[in-house]
Amino acid sequence: MSDEHTECPFCRGLEHKQLASRVRFDLAANVYECASCHLVFLDQNSFTYPEDFYEKAYHQTYITHIEPAAFEPEAYYHKMVKATAKWSEKLERKLTGEEVVLDVGCSTGHFMKAIEGRCKKIYGHELNRKEIDFCKKKTGAGCVG
Repeated sequence: MSDEHTECPFCRGLEHKQLASRVRFDLAANVYECASCHLVFLDQNSFTYPEDFYEKAYHQTYITHIEPAAFEPEAYYHKMVKATAKWSEKLERKLTGEEVVLDVGCSTGHFMKAIEGRCKKIYGHELNRKEIDFCKKKTGAGCVG
């Protein structure tokens, strides 16, 4: 199945098959697999979240039932520093010190802080304003929303 108006964000291919029409929270959205490069991607034009989704709904409906500390950035930061240590250590061993790193969905900046001394520059992108503010304060890194 292919939608002639949707292109693969990686290779720009127009041939793909639809894998799903609903995503988390049972929201309507199209997920495709590109026939050329096999990237699985979410069609960004197939859905819209409310503008304040990450402020009002994301943590409340997804994370907090698993992780109550997600409402408190300081507590969440310290918990996640420990939880992601295994991955940060693996990545640290691969870094040469010349890389510019972008942490998409950087949350409180716990991962950024863990590897900041091992790369040339690190940036973060997050959609939750409370976490962006905490990340900037805690890491001093370029975290934006």
